Amino acid sequence: MRYRVSIGGLVYGGKGMGRIDGKVIFVPLTAPGDEVMVEVTRERKDFLEGALVDIIEPSSLRREPVCEVFGTCGGCNLQHIHYNAQVEAKRRMFEDTLRRIGGMEGLALEDFIPSEKELFYRTRVRFWVDGRRWGFYRSGSHRVVDIEGCPLVEPVIDRTFRQLKDSIRNRHRGLYSVEMGMSPEDGRVVVSFHVSCGDGFDWEGVVRDIEEIKGFEVWLHGKERIHRWGERSLGYTACGLRFGFTLGAFSQVNHGQNINLIKKVLDYGAFRGRETVLDLFSGIGNLTLPCAVVAGGVVGVEECPEAVELAIKNASMNGLRDVDFVCTEVSSYLKGLKDLENKKLDVVILDPPRCGGLDAVRLLCGLEPERIIYVSCSPPTLARDLAYLVKHGYRVFNTCIIDMFPQTHHIESVVGLTHRSL
Repeated sequence: MRYRVSIGGLVYGGKGMGRIDGKVIFVPLTAPGDEVMVEVTRERKDFLEGALVDIIEPSSLRREPVCEVFGTCGGCNLQHIHYNAQVEAKRRMFEDTLRRIGGMEGLALEDFIPSEKELFYRTRVRFWVDGRRWGFYRSGSHRVVDIEGCPLVEPVIDRTFRQLKDSIRNRHRGLYSVEMGMSPEDGRVVVSFHVSCGDGFDWEGVVRDIEEIKGFEVWLHGKERIHRWGERSLGYTACGLRFGFTLGAFSQVNHGQNINLIKKVLDYGAFRGRETVLDLFSGIGNLTLPCAVVAGGVVGVEECPEAVELAIKNASMNGLRDVDFVCTEVSSYLKGLKDLENKKLDVVILDPPRCGGLDAVRLLCGLEPERIIYVSCSPPTLARDLAYLVKHGYRVFNTCIIDMFPQTHHIESVVGLTHRSL
């Protein structure tokens, strides 16, 4: 069945929301203010899902997407909306998600920091390969959409992608993904090829004439490195500190916004030089090391051995001594702290993966740090965890959204909390 629908706004996930006979319907690739013809694709108990058939009256917020495969490729879903409108939509998505899932009414949203770059901002990316098709997955599937380039990635990565695609396409049947990272320090690229079978393929011959590639690795089934060549380390500078990283360890993809993220964490920490700080899910030390410059003593906890090794090297490279890194699972570390007497924590930074940090949050409430700074890339799990913290003695004193991922519905945020006893 087809219906005419007025789109009132966007929900987290980037879909437009309208109503049919009072029942909510979610429609991708629509914009607030659109009048559209929609076909119902799925009926659920409390809502409907639909597909866009035709735009009857376009919203004033619409614009022409810059990518020719937008709407087919699942890499981004907001290119059809002006960037200022994306910012406003994300603000509303964030506030609505925290209110609906976490019961967070009247939350103070201090700031929204837009990205200086709407396009060409990604410094690392993973492309999928299926024979002659190189690109990203179609939305909701594992079918690769063939692309000639991507307007979200740094130009040097885009050029490298095109050259590799031309050189390798259909020559290696076991190649299933290509990961690339650009080093903001030198503007050059490191590549990881992921294959399902090993053979005598001439990888060095492929990359030898691509000047912007400084090194590569070949991984069999993502577990065994079977070939490597050149320099494979990457690096960036943020807040006066140098960081080395690799494709195997997590790093933020938007360099300019990562600097804004670090500054916001330091702001919410309100450091005076005497604080004890615990950085959970600390990675390569992206937030740990800047805190070590201004706090009394910092410990980073991270379970990825490669990231911890890099973090230790980064601390040494920057001459930082009052910082330690522990390679263990976060919950295990926090359980150990509970057994120590007089363990005082001034500031805890919590930067979990997309699934959130509920186990860590439960343990932290028993330890009662004075201040928690929660960095999140997932409003739904953030809302769940904040609800627990508020119920167990904490209050939110400030919140900031940092648009790490323009043209997509993804939202990075920083939330500051203090214990109510203070």
